[in-house]
Amino acid sequence: MLTKADEDEKVEYNIGNDLKDQAVGLKDAVVKSFKSVGNIAKFKIDTLTMSDEETLDSDAGGNIIPSIRALWSDKYGPIRAYSFMLYVLLVIPCAVAMGALKQEFGWKMLGMQVAMLSILPYVVSTIFFNVARLFLCR
Repeated sequence: MLTKADEDEKVEYNIGNDLKDQAVGLKDAVVKSFKSVGNIAKFKIDTLTMSDEETLDSDAGGNIIPSIRALWSDKYGPIRAYSFMLYVLLVIPCAVAMGALKQEFGWKMLGMQVAMLSILPYVVSTIFFNVARLFLCR
């Protein structure tokens, strides 16, 4: 049972006022969106322009570009790239997919999937890399 103090502090909910506030917020968001469309014409994407080697080396990354280039340019580079691709394709999907799996099948199935999708990609990519290295890079 509510006391007199509880009744005084009780806030009355009015769906009409709530809908009105939401409509005003939506209108403001739409107006801001249309105003921002005008700014797109001024927006310049510098990353799509080609830069020379000196500019790339002097960027904030320092020598990261030559390091990445060296990672893939040796004789195992293509094999390493395919091995990495296999790992990424087999690894655990996003958290939303895991949440849906838990909701549909329960914690036991989720645990099995997480365990399998943590071990399987590593094993498959390692086996692929070593087998391809034996046969392709003699």
